[in-house]
Parts: sequence; structure tokens; C-alpha cells
Amino acid sequence: RQSLEDGRFDPEEWSNAKNPSKKFGLKKFTTPSTGLRIKGLCIRPNFAIPKGGTGSDANAKHQLENRYNYSLESATKGDTDALNLIFLPQKNPNAGMGRTVNICTMPGHDIWDTNKLRNDDGGRSAKAYFQKAFPRFDWDEIVSEDEWELFASTEGSRFPQCQYSPSLYVSSKPRDHEGTTTDGTGVVLIGDALHAFPPDLGQGVNSAFCDAMVLGESFEEAASDAVSAASTASVPPKSFVARALNSYQAKNGPETRALIELARCGAPYQYNQPSKMMKLGKKFWMANVLLRLFLNKATLGLSPKPAILMMM
Repeated sequence: RQSLEDGRFDPEEWSNAKNPSKKFGLKKFTTPSTGLRIKGLCIRPNFAIPKGGTGSDANAKHQLENRYNYSLESATKGDTDALNLIFLPQKNPNAGMGRTVNICTMPGHDIWDTNKLRNDDGGRSAKAYFQKAFPRFDWDEIVSEDEWELFASTEGSRFPQCQYSPSLYVSSKPRDHEGTTTDGTGVVLIGDALHAFPPDLGQGVNSAFCDAMVLGESFEEAASDAVSAASTASVPPKSFVARALNSYQAKNGPETRALIELARCGAPYQYNQPSKMMKLGKKFWMANVLLRLFLNKATLGLSPKPAILMMM
């Protein structure tokens, strides 16, 4: 995509290549979840949550259901040391290395401070930090030493801005060669090359699949048009590829813009960060959802449901 934005495709030879910075320069929007940092930790299979307390069953453990998400809060509650472990569903607990846990925090959290969680001590400081945050867990039992070292040494990633490219393709113009017109070629954007956003709605992979599906449908339609033109002895389209890609842009361009609009307001506060501003923003977001839900009921459906509910 960057090469398209930089104007490396000559407009004299490529269709849709004029004004490249305008057509392929990313439209970017910052959301409340933009910039959050995330890192994964692999828990050994069949992990159970210690019940704790002072009763006779204090040492009992609650087995996690593999089909559900779980969110576990730490004993530490400060802005820079509070942790929220997000356990992802797992189809088969005995397959692979274990169950993935996502740790998502603000950029200024302790786990990104290499003075507190060293990246050169084999993961010992990382394990000690988690033992303090979750004192009831037997971290020696549920996380391997190799995994602690890997966790400490990896940088993790950041949630991006909501962004998309206004234009989706360029196509080379047909050329005449020894009396025969050869079709052009094309460069097309799909998936992360076309759009990116935080994982608030869980639609990253789905949207890439949809891009590929629409692209395939566009080529099928262009092929069908070419066959129909040949069977009726009419003049065939000049460029099969250009027609397919133009159709892809006409269909998927509006869908891409709508996807980004949805991603901007879908569920950016779900990560439960301790920041006062994030907590206040979540209250306003919840109020907006409830108001829209009330209007939907009061108008018998004339006012649409909140976007997040339509995604579920």
C-alpha cells in the first residue's frame, strides 16, 4: 500500500493511479483503545482458579470452562500495577501448549518498564510481579520457566488507530502486441493492507475474509460478462481485470468506510483500564448504549439498536 501512496505506479500506464497520496493515503482516527499495549502468556492446560477464603473449601479450585472467556482482576489496583487477565476460549485443552491469556494495559503500566520487569533475567522478575498481583495462584505450576523467559523478552504490540485506504486498487492498461490486445494486471488491497483497527469488535479476520470473498465475486461477474459478450459476438470489454477491480472497489469501498465507522465507537472501553478518564468514558459510552436501546424500544424499531448489539 505504501508504494501506491508513494506514487510508484505511473498514471500513464496504470488506471486509478492519479493523485496517489489522496487515494491511498490512510484515513486515520484515534479511539479510546488506540495505543493500548498487549502481550500474551501461555498457561498450562486445564488451569483452575483457586477459590481461596477462610472456609473449609479454601483450597478448592474452580475449573475453567474451555468454551468461555474469563477476566480475572489482580489484587493490585493502582493505575500502573493493576492487571486484568483475559482468558480466551480453547477448543481442546490438551492440544498444543496450553491456554492463551492476554494482558492488555495502558502504555505506562509497570509491565512495560524494564527496570521492574527485566528482559534479561530469564523471566524471574516477571514471575515475581505476577505472584504479587495474583498471590493465590501457583505460578510455578501453571506457567513454565521457558514461558516466563519468553514473556519477559518479547515486546508485545500496540492497538492501532482505526484506518483505511480510500482507494482499493490500480490496474495496468491493456496493451497491443503484434495485433493482439493483452489484458492488464492489477494491484489490489485487502485485509490489513486496506484497513486496520483495534480488536474491540473481533472483526479483523472476518473483514479480511469478506474482502477476499467480494474480490472473488467481482472476478466471477467480470468473467461472466466476458463470456456473454463472446457468445453474442459483441465487442468484449477492453480489460477484464480492470472491470473486476473497479467492481470490487464499488462494492467494498463503502463497506470498508462503514466498518471503520463502526470500529471507532463499537466497544473501546471493554479492557477495563484503571485510568479515571477511561472509567468516565466507559460510563458515557454505557449511557449512550442504554439511550439508543431505549429509543429503539420506544419507537418500535424506527430508531436503530446500538451498533454493538447489532454486531452480537
